[in-house]
Amino acid sequence: WNTGHPGTFSIEDGAIQLAMTRPEGPWYADNGEWVLEYLLPQAVSLEGYAYIGFDIYVSDPTVINQGNQGEVLLMSGDRTEVLEWATWNIGAKGKNDFKKGWNTVYFKLSDAKNGATFKLSSVTGFKIHEMDFADSYQGSDGYTIKLRNIKALKEMPGEGGQKPVTGVEFPL
Repeated sequence: WNTGHPGTFSIEDGAIQLAMTRPEGPWYADNGEWVLEYLLPQAVSLEGYAYIGFDIYVSDPTVINQGNQGEVLLMSGDRTEVLEWATWNIGAKGKNDFKKGWNTVYFKLSDAKNGATFKLSSVTGFKIHEMDFADSYQGSDGYTIKLRNIKALKEMPGEGGQKPVTGVEFPL
């Protein structure tokens, strides 16, 4: 996990946890940003899979629901090369229905906005972030975000009466 961002990172009960105060610091200091990013030790193929799913905990839904530039990303190459990303909007431009506590999220791989050189056959990482929510965030005690159970699925849970088939899990 890339922990080179503001906040305190830890792993508790099988979840990566990020605890932050009111958005500040070098990452978009004027509008706030939180980032959780995992780089796989080696590329994996997600060909034949239909969904990416994960559980996300938010102590204050404002940190997702009121942002306007949040994304979930899969990477297939250099983490700085946007042409090698597949993205889904999350928060105000996407789901915008997060509640306090644990939320389960699924995105169809076919619904992603893909960069010109993104390769589903060579996924190298996972990233989720939100930004531009600082004016909406009024809490003074900070907030916590946790991720767990990040995996690729061949079908949604409940489809065809079968449990989802896990293709790749992003370990904590």
